Amino acid sequence: MRIHLLPFIVLASLGAQVPDASFFLGAPEKVAPFCLEKAFARKPKSVEILAGFGQLQLALGDRKKADEWFSRAERLEANDAETYRLIAQACLRAGIRDQVPALAGKAKDRAPGDAGDLADFAIVLLDSGFPIEARALMDQAFKAAPRRSGNFIA
Repeated sequence: MRIHLLPFIVLASLGAQVPDASFFLGAPEKVAPFCLEKAFARKPKSVEILAGFGQLQLALGDRKKADEWFSRAERLEANDAETYRLIAQACLRAGIRDQVPALAGKAKDRAPGDAGDLADFAIVLLDSGFPIEARALMDQAFKAAPRRSGNFIA
């Protein structure tokens, strides 16, 4: 199960007081929800946390609940390419590849000027075996910020 690092990431990103280390030796299915709930209580309008809940539900095998969390994230930040990248990464971690091209299309259509996040999403896509979608997002990132194109080339 790929949720073992999720609690550390959520707590670290929020600067929350981390429980005793023995807490994290518990079952990931119990640790992750606890951490996400604490994070959600502090930042209920965080796309990262909403996507984290979706990722958790995918890891637990509940795609319907995952889609509900992803929909909440999308409603919150529909014009931000990062939203779609986070959802795509959660799907990829769960082995669900069929939704990724559509998410890339949404990012390109709804956040055409979000050069940095489009480029980040393109790298995720390239690393995950979606070269056509990666190229489309990187081309859009270049169009959105032609003066920054040197920043996108490694």
